[in-house]
Amino acid sequence: MKITLLEHSMPAYVSVEGGDDLPFILGAKVMATCVSNDPVQTILTEPYAKTLARKDDTLLYRHHSGYDFEHLTLAIEDVSKIFCMYLNNLHVYSTEETSGRHKELELPAKEKAVFDYFYKEIYDHLLEQNPNAQNSKAALRKIRQVALENARYTTGLGSKTNICYGLSLRQLNYIYNWANKFLDKKEYNTYETLALDDMRQFVDSIQDLEINNVKLIDQMLSKDPYNREFNLFGDFTPKPETYGTTYEVYYDASSTAFAQLHRHRAINYLIDNPDKQQEISYYIPQNVRAIEGLSEEWIDKIEALGNVPQARLLTVQETGHYMDIVNRLKERACCLAQEETRMIACDVAYRVFTGMESYDEALSQQLCDRYLNKNRCYFEDYERCACRTPCKPSDAICYELNK
Repeated sequence: MKITLLEHSMPAYVSVEGGDDLPFILGAKVMATCVSNDPVQTILTEPYAKTLARKDDTLLYRHHSGYDFEHLTLAIEDVSKIFCMYLNNLHVYSTEETSGRHKELELPAKEKAVFDYFYKEIYDHLLEQNPNAQNSKAALRKIRQVALENARYTTGLGSKTNICYGLSLRQLNYIYNWANKFLDKKEYNTYETLALDDMRQFVDSIQDLEINNVKLIDQMLSKDPYNREFNLFGDFTPKPETYGTTYEVYYDASSTAFAQLHRHRAINYLIDNPDKQQEISYYIPQNVRAIEGLSEEWIDKIEALGNVPQARLLTVQETGHYMDIVNRLKERACCLAQEETRMIACDVAYRVFTGMESYDEALSQQLCDRYLNKNRCYFEDYERCACRTPCKPSDAICYELNK
């Protein structure tokens, strides 16, 4: 793993004498707002010693909110997919990740052979279904993207990728704390074990990050006053689903789909302990099922790898507000969206919106009319973005609705 600090906040109004304590000064000065009727003037004229005293005081008494104002952008290279899942399930972040839809990941030889096999099978099948694509670079590019994103299901969650990750100084310190807490655990499930090496490397690398020779990790700021930890895995028994202003649902999803879903950060997702599963099953993409005999090969070759594949289905608990579902549909109810993620997004919307009938019949009907059985291009409150291949009405995932 390699971590590079690409960017940090460059305050327009905050001057730092000698650069001492630079990453912490913006937050310390901004927190003067609480005791000032003229915060800008205070930030400009406050004696530096007073700012430093506030910094020490707020860190000591864990008044950490001001340290969210210092923003950092990290490039984290050669990092496992599973470690990225830990980071991306934390809600507070910005991220860009090397996409399995556009690039082939660096894979062990055995995994690469299986990946290449299914990539070719799917690519050739799609080309056979669309012979005119040979004359269009855009069409061939689309076929390649679909073949790549389908074949990547066979790859293990320990495979390496790259991300750029944006967060606050406060959040970085908390993540450092949670990573150390993770490393102190006594027991790990199969997926957690995959993340151990990256957790160790992350802790070692983050300790060395500096701005103006000032360490970004502060012993006091890293003490999360809420005593939280990573929230990717839990241990639960599915309960009866609830549908109302807030909702709770359960479903099976692959790691590939989950990685897409938790980009919708207003929604809470929790994966049940995978080691509790009595039987292991796998997501089989539609393009694999469409080729005679390939579904059986899909399962056989994945199991022969002995890795922890992205295709393995996991039990997910999802909770949120019904408007979070609407906002997710405005991203995922589209033929260009990743197949499994689109299906989960539409299915959850159907279950919750129709299930709300006994809670609020009028609202249930309104949500069904507006958002079910159509893609986002046809939502009355969605403004279509630039798109070379807009969806047709017949492309929608449809359900039987009782008026």
